[in-house]
Amino acid sequence: MKKWIERINHWKLDKKMQVLVTTSIIVMTLIILAVSTISSVTSMKEKSIELLQTNNDTMAENYVTALEQYKALILCRTIFTAPAKERLLIRNMPIMQ
Repeated sequence: MKKWIERINHWKLDKKMQVLVTTSIIVMTLIILAVSTISSVTSMKEKSIELLQTNNDTMAENYVTALEQYKALILCRTIFTAPAKERLLIRNMPIMQ
């Protein structure tokens, strides 16, 4: 460590300033890079969560629609395959929502 301090003490002012400026530029570049990377990752994570929620909502709506269609098909099949007496009972039965 003492060798480095002695070397730096023998440098001229121009060289010391050049090292200081170069080091400052490198440190600032790394800080800006880290901040922008963290910001980008956070933003992508939030967008991903929003897209997943939208996708889940859409799938839930599709399942509800499909269930309603299947319920209507089963009801129609039951009506047409049931004997005549049961058809009257089924037609007068309230449809559950």
